[in-house]
Amino acid sequence: MGLISVHRTMSHDNSLEDVFEETSGSQASDGRTRHARTRGNEKLRRQIVFEAARLMYRREEKEYYRAKLKAARAICQGWVKPSDLPSNSEIRDEIQRMAFLFEGDSRHDHLREMRIEALRLMRLLAAFKPKLIGSTLTGHVRHGSDIDL
Repeated sequence: MGLISVHRTMSHDNSLEDVFEETSGSQASDGRTRHARTRGNEKLRRQIVFEAARLMYRREEKEYYRAKLKAARAICQGWVKPSDLPSNSEIRDEIQRMAFLFEGDSRHDHLREMRIEALRLMRLLAAFKPKLIGSTLTGHVRHGSDIDL
């Protein structure tokens, strides 16, 4: 028979919610199951991903690490375990979802224009053997992206 775990949590909007879970996991010293703690960490992680991606999409932060920390502080209002922080690729994927949502198919046209311009610049700088890097190379462009050579 599984365990029923009941705990009260405070959401990021300061409202209380009761969580009832039936699990077959073992019980931890704090009375919650390991399964329940993992699910809570995943919810926290998703919230941090969304907020960090929003910060980067709106150009409020440029670096993944700073966006993660700022998002974690805003959501958790304090200390966050490093294991709860998302990876850069999780944030990048969320930024792309936002770009698709807000910019639609026009971002494909924008990417094509950026790559054509990058090629033109690389031909001008051919003696220096330039290499295309960053979002124009990977295709992860959004409004305001630049060309990195």
